[in-house]
Amino acid sequence: ADRLTAVLDHHPRRQLGPVPGRSGWQQQAQRLGQRARFALDRLGSLQQAGKVSAENLQAMVMDNEVYQAGQVLPDLLKFCASELGDDVARLTPLCAALKAWDGRADLNSGIGFVYFQRIMTSMQGVASRWRVVFDPQNPIHTPSGLAIENPQVASALRAAMLAAVDEVAKAGLSPESKWGDIQVSSLSGKPIPIHGGPAGLGVYNAMQTIAGKDGKREVVSGTSYLQVVTFDEQGPRAQGLLAFSESSNPQSAHSRDQAEAFSKKQWSELPFTEQQIKADPAYQVQVISEEGSR
Repeated sequence: ADRLTAVLDHHPRRQLGPVPGRSGWQQQAQRLGQRARFALDRLGSLQQAGKVSAENLQAMVMDNEVYQAGQVLPDLLKFCASELGDDVARLTPLCAALKAWDGRADLNSGIGFVYFQRIMTSMQGVASRWRVVFDPQNPIHTPSGLAIENPQVASALRAAMLAAVDEVAKAGLSPESKWGDIQVSSLSGKPIPIHGGPAGLGVYNAMQTIAGKDGKREVVSGTSYLQVVTFDEQGPRAQGLLAFSESSNPQSAHSRDQAEAFSKKQWSELPFTEQQIKADPAYQVQVISEEGSR
């Protein structure tokens, strides 16, 4: 982080503690973002299990877990199972979608993810929403839990759910809609389904979108270049992906190739040795010189 106070939280599990007053820094509690919490939690689990492999890291980037879902989805479902009163008919489809959702922002993830996004966006303004508030001594796992037992939070949640129902209906999305039908990249003409989601929800494969046509979300920024490197007796082995392709010209053969590979989670082997480089069928040598140069 680039803030002076972040020096206090150089590592969530090994905090430096109070900084002397003469340093001019005030000790302030620094909340970790959902994405950082996901990364630390996932890496901690992998390290406990043994060595971290390239496949582990690829899955970490591309399994598209929505980390915040693990913190609040049980409470959302518990609220759904309570007495919904006059709103039961309107909220039943939403609750069914949340229950069926796989907790991910993957291409095949259901409409429950869209409802989840809308609900959590609305709940951001509710200061008392957390059951377990932020603890600077446990920054990875706090805050967490929706305090649905709090009447103010329950009322705000009901309103957020009803608003989500209206927004999804207005967008023209159906109960069968998948995330891959909604989040797309259309820069090359024909829409390409793109997995990933908002970093604020703890999706490591972060994507930023704007509203498009027919309820779709157009990707405008986010994950760009991915590379995983391992080392063995034969040297480095690298795999990579360029998520947004190489050309912005829709007529180019390279306007869709990498974006489609990203959509399909198809990593490419990257050559390193001279032998590997020359083995590329497209390999060629081009000598460039300046006329009159010495």
